Amino acid sequence: GVKPPGVYHGVDTDAFWPASGLRPIVLKGRGAIHRLESKRDCKRFLGLDPQRIQILRTDRHMPRKNYASLFRALAPVLARHPNVDFAYHCRTIDQGGDLDDERSKYGPLAKRMTATGFHDVHGGAPRELLNILYNAADIYVSCSAEGFGLTIAEAMACGLPVVGMDYSAVSEVIGDTGLLVKPVAVTDNTYSHFWATVNEPLFTEAVGKLVMSAGMRRDLGAKATERVRAMFRWD
Repeated sequence: GVKPPGVYHGVDTDAFWPASGLRPIVLKGRGAIHRLESKRDCKRFLGLDPQRIQILRTDRHMPRKNYASLFRALAPVLARHPNVDFAYHCRTIDQGGDLDDERSKYGPLAKRMTATGFHDVHGGAPRELLNILYNAADIYVSCSAEGFGLTIAEAMACGLPVVGMDYSAVSEVIGDTGLLVKPVAVTDNTYSHFWATVNEPLFTEAVGKLVMSAGMRRDLGAKATERVRAMFRWD
């Protein structure tokens, strides 16, 4: 009759943080020192246009991650907002299928739905580069059920607002620092519990709200960073 103590997963806030003038991201290499003090700096470092809005996802392409569902939900956002791009940081071909085949369904929009390429070419990315990827993004998205949602919490630590599914541990991690979208169905799996499928039109609407409001992105992102520092620190 006594609830056992619970210990959350942790995010190393010495590895993931919002770049600023007070706490820049500093990289040394090839005889140069890169000092990244803002989202614009991080976008330029990665060769991205600072004027464009970047949506990001960084987790493995597996069946329960529902990347196909995410593509369907994001396609209307890209169609309505020509200044928005979506990048996914994972292997293009994995247990969930071939994401090049998946994005090919979307015609001209496919050019704005692209892999970062780090997993396919290098097998991944070091934490320093992952921190820059998060900082270069404007919105983080996830439409899967999670036992915790570590990449969601990492994105939050970097000051990103998150659109996630209001199911499993995702709701508990995001809290009121992002937008939660209800599922439409649960899915059986071999682990004797359930995954779920997000309401795609509502997910589209939620992402669209953040695209349209820089103020909402800024305010929710700041709250997200504080939530991680208060609840999910590694120490």
